This record gives sequence, structure tokens and C-alpha cells, in this order.
Amino acid sequence: MTSNIKDRTKFDFSQLKWIIDTAGGGVAQFAPKVGMTEKRLQDCLDNISEFDMWEIRCIYEALPIPSCLFDAYFFTELKEANVGGAAFDYSRLKGRIKEKYATQEAFAKALGISNALLSNKLNSVADFTQREITKVCKLLEIPHEYVCAYFYVLPAVSR
Repeated sequence: MTSNIKDRTKFDFSQLKWIIDTAGGGVAQFAPKVGMTEKRLQDCLDNISEFDMWEIRCIYEALPIPSCLFDAYFFTELKEANVGGAAFDYSRLKGRIKEKYATQEAFAKALGISNALLSNKLNSVADFTQREITKVCKLLEIPHEYVCAYFYVLPAVSR
């Protein structure tokens, strides 16, 4: 199902891309597992084509995606004003840092980055890289299945 990209909603598949790379072995290895060609999967992830519902179901069943995060993986709209990255709620991550390292400064040192850069990342001014997420999880003893609960939590909407 394809349509003019200018006439349809674009989705942010960054979380889905990340889990396909980490848990699915990458696009080339993962695509056949869900009955898709590598090109078709990549086109969908790049918003050139749209996933159909069967493909979404197959991907969901093949990856360790918690049901509570299904919408975040498949239906988060890409915000044109926020092309540089999404604002996430890192309060749970901040709590874990305090629990394991007492201070943000001590954790930044263990992570190998400046406290200012860590502060920017925790305040969604700068994005965490995949390598940093992996290292953070090791340092804070965050199991793989809880990565989303620490790194991909959207802020609550005020009413």
C-alpha cells in the first residue's frame, strides 16, 4: 500500500528500527522472518511505503515488544518540528542513576561523558546513541526487556 508521501502521515519508526537491529539481527536478517523482502521492510521503516496490518502483526509477534508499547513502536507520528529527536520522559532513568550512582556526576564519569552532556541527554536536548543506551543498561543493570521503559517513555500530556 503506497501513497504520495506528502499526502499522508509520516511515522517515527526509530524505536522499531532499534529493536529490529538489536533483537532481530538487522533488517536483512529480520525481513524474511516476517515474510517481507529487505527492500519492502526498509521502505516501510523509511516512510516510503506503509506497513499493512498483517505485516505489523507479524513484526509485533516476532519481536520482544511489550504490549503497552505497541502504539509507540508503530503509530507515533513523526513531528516535523522535532526532526532532531523526540522529547522523552527520563524520570525513571534518573531515579535508577540516583539509586546506583548517587549523583548524576558520578554516573556521567562512569559513562565516559561530561556531566553537561548527560544533563542534555536526560533533558532531551541531545539524543542517546545506541552505544550509549547499551552502556547505560550495563552500568545500571537494566535488563534488555526494560530498555523501552527507561529510554522511550513519552511525556504525559497536560490537560
